[in-house]
Amino acid sequence: MYVKKVAREPSKLDRKLEQFDIRSISITTRIVGAILLIGVLIFLATLIYSQNIRRQLLADNIESRKNFLHNEVRFRVQKKMDISLTNGIGFASNRELQEALAERDRKLAQQTLRSIGQQYRENSQFNNIKIHIHTPALKSFLRSWDHQYSGDEAGPTRFGLREVASSRKSWAGFELSKDGLAIRGIVPVIRENELIGVVEFLQGMASTAKEFEDEGRFYLILLKQDAIKSAGYTSNNTKIWDFEVANDLWFTDKTIEFARKIDYQKLQDQGYIFMDHRFITFLPLTDFRGNVIGIQVVGETDDFIFSPVDRLRRISSFYLFLLTFFIAGICLFLVVALRRLIVKPVLNLQAGMEHFFGFLQGIHADIRPVILNRQDEMGSIAGTVNRVMEEARTIILEYRQVLENSPDGNLSADDLAELRERLDTLAGKAREAAAEDTDALELLTEIATTCEELVLRIGVEEQADNPREAEEQENS
Repeated sequence: MYVKKVAREPSKLDRKLEQFDIRSISITTRIVGAILLIGVLIFLATLIYSQNIRRQLLADNIESRKNFLHNEVRFRVQKKMDISLTNGIGFASNRELQEALAERDRKLAQQTLRSIGQQYRENSQFNNIKIHIHTPALKSFLRSWDHQYSGDEAGPTRFGLREVASSRKSWAGFELSKDGLAIRGIVPVIRENELIGVVEFLQGMASTAKEFEDEGRFYLILLKQDAIKSAGYTSNNTKIWDFEVANDLWFTDKTIEFARKIDYQKLQDQGYIFMDHRFITFLPLTDFRGNVIGIQVVGETDDFIFSPVDRLRRISSFYLFLLTFFIAGICLFLVVALRRLIVKPVLNLQAGMEHFFGFLQGIHADIRPVILNRQDEMGSIAGTVNRVMEEARTIILEYRQVLENSPDGNLSADDLAELRERLDTLAGKAREAAAEDTDALELLTEIATTCEELVLRIGVEEQADNPREAEEQENS
């Protein structure tokens, strides 16, 4: 089926676009438009730059706070290790414990540990120290928290204990056993250059977690299920995702409940996450051999990261507002200045010229000088135009007077020739002035053209009044 297309009638917008001529745009509009365009480009460039700076600042803050929290954990863990190691060395150097190990006297060892424990409770923050003493064969000799349980061999994951017994060099760090996770300061007990046992000073992480919580942060240790299984450690600690809390007694219920909501897959992939207005990151938990047996989760309020970014955003928004206000002020100033300094003087010149042309055509009895009390370029243009118009006025008025005094109401051939010559001279002067004063080029050229048209018209009238003389001049 053939459908005839009906031509759409042009809309008002289409007609306005067809009639639009860029040359008709005013000077004020062009200058203000250029300033606005430059202002918009500067505004957009500033906006893009500030957004990039904010993104970079956010990334830098994330990295900075992540490193800060990691360093805080490392520092506090290292402090615990140093305490475990120095205390372990002290116990290994105790003569009573050395005697008890050499004689396998568990009662003497119990009395010694009880006495030392009393000294710790009275003179330090250690209320329940944990000491585990082993024989050179790495069988349990005495546990300070369980005097009845002894004689069991070190488990297969006690690589740190075995290395210390073998190398006779002390070590401190995290190690997971069937008794659970602890920071252990493991020290060989040597008497007369003979290994008579190994002493462990054990510490939990409850105090460290409390320190973080008192600071408005949080800290939690989660163990991997395969590491727990390998160590033979059995407990009823809280299970979270693929992990298990190292010890529920170390951490508050609030911390554990918060830990349940963390997306651990995203945390491990990204290295950090934001959740509930908190910034959360983690460190791997490694044992004596460097194997990862869990993670240490640490976090703080996200104000440390977003507050500087928010301050920068407020500052950049303020400066963008100032920039917008400044550009608007410049445009307003230019509109007022252009109207006062250019548009108004140009309109005065235009009005004066129109009045002058009306004078030449006999519409007005006299010219109207362009009055501009200025010493700038516009004042120079007005002065030049006024001088040319005044000279033309003098010529025209003189010959109007001659015409009025003429008996027949016509100019003689000599008068017409003289008028023609003077107007021709005036046209030349106008063109010379235009060449010297380029600002008045258009106005003076228009005056010169008008004078030349008058000369041509006078020439035609002169030929019409004296046809014979014109013919003789042509033949000659």
